Amino acid sequence: MESKKVKITLEEALALETELAGFRDHTGVIVKGLLNQKLSLSKKYHLSNLLKQVSEDKAFVTEEGNKLRNELGTPEQIVEIAKNHMHPKNVEYQNQMRELIQKTTKEVRITNLSMDDFGNIETEEYYPVLFKLLNN
Repeated sequence: MESKKVKITLEEALALETELAGFRDHTGVIVKGLLNQKLSLSKKYHLSNLLKQVSEDKAFVTEEGNKLRNELGTPEQIVEIAKNHMHPKNVEYQNQMRELIQKTTKEVRITNLSMDDFGNIETEEYYPVLFKLLNN
């Protein structure tokens, strides 16, 4: 199988991280994640490499969010602003973060993965970003 590069937005990268690794909150597992399904070692390896690529994007988004928060004011002011969803600075922060993740694109490398590799998996989960990448 070949390797290919595909462009995705940061929003898609964040969604792909959840699709691959899953997501938990205080109530338990929300999304199990494809890497937690029964897969061959080879497929887990290639999916883990893909996860590593998009995990770096999550760190970037977190850093950018922290920079924007620091521009809002002191730590005490930031806490007060965050409590009020309608505060103009909170609205500005949300708009800037939304623009960042929706408009910033990056390239991910898909190696040795195709839709046919997952034909034997039965899951109740849905992986729209992964489907997009595999079908590109």
